[in-house]
Amino acid sequence: MNKVVRRKLFWTCVLLPLYAVTWIGGWIDHARQLQESAERGYRYAQRENEEMEAQSRRDGFPFRPIELRPQGPFSKVFWCVPLLPGLLLADSAIYNGPLFAQGGVKLVIYYGVGSVELPTPCYWVT
Repeated sequence: MNKVVRRKLFWTCVLLPLYAVTWIGGWIDHARQLQESAERGYRYAQRENEEMEAQSRRDGFPFRPIELRPQGPFSKVFWCVPLLPGLLLADSAIYNGPLFAQGGVKLVIYYGVGSVELPTPCYWVT
């Protein structure tokens, strides 16, 4: 084998596993973080509803709760593609209620033991 072929083979053997680890590990970690965020938001809304209900009873105003999903919080990673080792392009969303959801396409940095979501303009919130 000549040097060029050996060099290409070496980089293929190094980069291919890095992309695979980024794709699989990043997807799993991003999904876990989304679920934790959805659960935090759901618990927050439940506490807000309890506090608003108590306040409305004291003040005598009608109570209008934050409408939540009866089944609980829901999050999903629709698709995820590694752009570089450690960098993912992901489409994901969190649903806590009809007017309490967010999602969209985002960049996610995966560093092996966790991930960080970068702010992007392709995001929706209800």
